[in-house]
Amino acid sequence: KRKLDRELALLDTYFAAVRDTSVSLVRVADVAAPALRYEVRGGDWSALRKTLETTVYDGASNLGAVRHDGVSAEALWFSDGLANYGTPWRLAFPVPVFAISSAASADPVALQALADASGGRSIDLATATRQGAADALLRRGTDVAGVSALGARELIVQSQSAAAGRLVFAGVLTAAEAEITVRLRDASGAVTTRVVPVRAGRNPSRLAAVQWARLTLASLEGEARTNKVRIREIGKRFGLATRETSLIVLELVDDYVRHEIEPPPELRAAFDRAAANAGKRRVESDATRLAQVIRRFEARVAWWNRAFPKGDVPAPLQIAGSQAPAHAVGALSAPNELRRQGADTPMREAAKDEDRTASRPVLPAAAPAPSGLARNAEVDSLTRADKAGANERSAPTTISIAVTPAAGASAAVKRLQTARADDWARIYFDERRANEANVGFFLDVAEFFLAKGDREHRAVGLRALSNLAELDLQNRQVLRLLAYRLQQAGEVDAAVPVFERVVELAPNEPQSHRDLGLALADAGQAQAAVDRLYAVVIGAWDARFADIDLIALTELNAVVDKSRREGRAIDVNAIDKRLLKTLPLDVRVVLAWDADNTDVDLHVIDANGEEVYYGRALSYQGGAITRDATGGYGPEEFALRIAKPGKYRVEANFFGHRQQVLTSGTGLMMWLSSGFATPAQQDRRTTIRVKSDRGERVVVGEFEVKG
Repeated sequence: KRKLDRELALLDTYFAAVRDTSVSLVRVADVAAPALRYEVRGGDWSALRKTLETTVYDGASNLGAVRHDGVSAEALWFSDGLANYGTPWRLAFPVPVFAISSAASADPVALQALADASGGRSIDLATATRQGAADALLRRGTDVAGVSALGARELIVQSQSAAAGRLVFAGVLTAAEAEITVRLRDASGAVTTRVVPVRAGRNPSRLAAVQWARLTLASLEGEARTNKVRIREIGKRFGLATRETSLIVLELVDDYVRHEIEPPPELRAAFDRAAANAGKRRVESDATRLAQVIRRFEARVAWWNRAFPKGDVPAPLQIAGSQAPAHAVGALSAPNELRRQGADTPMREAAKDEDRTASRPVLPAAAPAPSGLARNAEVDSLTRADKAGANERSAPTTISIAVTPAAGASAAVKRLQTARADDWARIYFDERRANEANVGFFLDVAEFFLAKGDREHRAVGLRALSNLAELDLQNRQVLRLLAYRLQQAGEVDAAVPVFERVVELAPNEPQSHRDLGLALADAGQAQAAVDRLYAVVIGAWDARFADIDLIALTELNAVVDKSRREGRAIDVNAIDKRLLKTLPLDVRVVLAWDADNTDVDLHVIDANGEEVYYGRALSYQGGAITRDATGGYGPEEFALRIAKPGKYRVEANFFGHRQQVLTSGTGLMMWLSSGFATPAQQDRRTTIRVKSDRGERVVVGEFEVKG
């Protein structure tokens, strides 16, 4: 969506003036392509122009991947400055950069900062005349070579180049009188020095302070992701709207306390009292919440230590005087009153009741029991064979994982499947024209190319996938899908910055922090992963995020244990010691999804044919599932410490959502593990999309236990 005709016209003028030069062309998307070299003689740049005219723009914008070639004396960056991929890009460049933008939507602050940091110019072709743009590119004016002060600090300059012969500085006076020394470089390179005296007035103007704040913010927002704390601090101090702050109307002292905003002098005493009380309540609330997590984790440890039978499920018995059969021993049913999170509608409850009735038969039980991860009554009547194999295994066991391929290829993928390999790229770009805003298209095409396995097609698949970063810069649902799929493809270094962006967009959702913590663990950053996961464990989250604290705690302990086995120390001093216990599992399945206010259920059918789900939270052999997450993003977890030999099928049941979403389907992220938290751990991740307008039940994968 750039005005490429204006960019080419500017280059016409540029090369007509330069005449003879060498040009290094670097095209950047999700990665920077190798540089192409062109020789321009007598102003003839036709070969380079043809390359630019035939360039296909595809993929995200990883501006941080651009490096100086070590030869060029200046750089012309044609970009909107919207970096949406890779690690935060640094603005420093060793030669002058002329940041040229022709897009209606751009980041002019970042482009100006890039130009200023390198001694170049920022040129906006959307507003500048053709001659004005050419003059900015070709004519060197007067620049600021340096600035210093005596009697002032924190000097900031609006622009390194003089606009209409005018330079604007601001700073903080440390004395009644100050001297500002400015070094100016003219077009020939000659440097002159000017000294400007500054005297503080008797009645200092707030306008000067606000001007300093605005100029400082402009310089910081060039690299906003690395300067977010400073930006927030200045925005709050001067009451300015920034990337990190917004303007609100405050009426009560409690409003100032809640939002941590400095009050006016007349409210200071009341503010201090209210802040002290709020701090005390916060400490008490944190202690209560931690105690609850500890109790629930102790219940999980009790479940993990419990001996479950591994023989066949007993036949149901008929109890005299009762219409309902019951197991002789050990069978546990769903709770009488399911603990639900979020606002469940009667229609949705009816749908779940109908699903429970229509699903495959489950064995009836003698008595209701609490959630599988809550404390359970002990099984009193195990057979001898069951007792021998309940918690310990006498023979080695192997567990394999198979993920079910996605069904129903899209029209674009079917076209690719029936074409020759030489035509795949052309077909992709042809289909892309009609699917520029279609999330499913890019996911399907990426899957097609990534499945080929070779390096060339993998690169095409990753680039197609990176387009998700372009679709909606503020949509955390799409970004979560992108990051999950990158992680699934083994591109964890690319996934981490995307998860970091999701945390920025949704800091109040524990799923954001858990996702980032797991990605950091995969990237080998164990300490950062543990710190992030512990924040999930002890955080004050909305009630719709059921059991995510315990799930994150299980993962935290696994990271700590893995680091210990590998000889890498992890600082766990900040973690309550009662929460530090690794719980290895034969089989573990975690289901999460990418859309808020959505209800998806995890179902596991075990080797006995028992179905474990929200309606039957604990199986005869000890397979347990966490509480039903009826809102938020999940997750739901199935755990089994000792798996009986046989096959285990994993399914996801999508009921629907209660929100407007950008995508045409909801993404389900399934993580299947065998030997979890052991040296033999194996993982398979898969992403599945289900339709957003109807319920759907899909088979995700299968475990086969041999022993």
